[in-house]
Amino acid sequence: MVFKDERRGPLKKNLRCAWAGDPAGPWQAGPQSVLKSRVEGPPVARIQGGWLVCFGHHGKPQHCGACRTADRKRFDDVTSRMSFPPGRRHGAVVPISRQDRKRLEQLH
Repeated sequence: MVFKDERRGPLKKNLRCAWAGDPAGPWQAGPQSVLKSRVEGPPVARIQGGWLVCFGHHGKPQHCGACRTADRKRFDDVTSRMSFPPGRRHGAVVPISRQDRKRLEQLH
């Protein structure tokens, strides 16, 4: 699970991971944040043998971004390799067909 850390003392507002052997828990949070900036809205998708975590960055400059992990310990920022619609802050990752992808690419 990836979640936004809302602790206020000291102020966090970053993303952290937690793991469990069962959806009902018990959950164990990782010791440190995935990203050390003001981010939220983390949809997660399994892509190409790893995990992609998208986020909305609310520091300056505000933007959508993403990081990728293969081992759930090291997270690499892949924002520069991504494209997000301008002005968007949150999103979701959904599977689409090749036909839908082609149609969407023609709109862009």
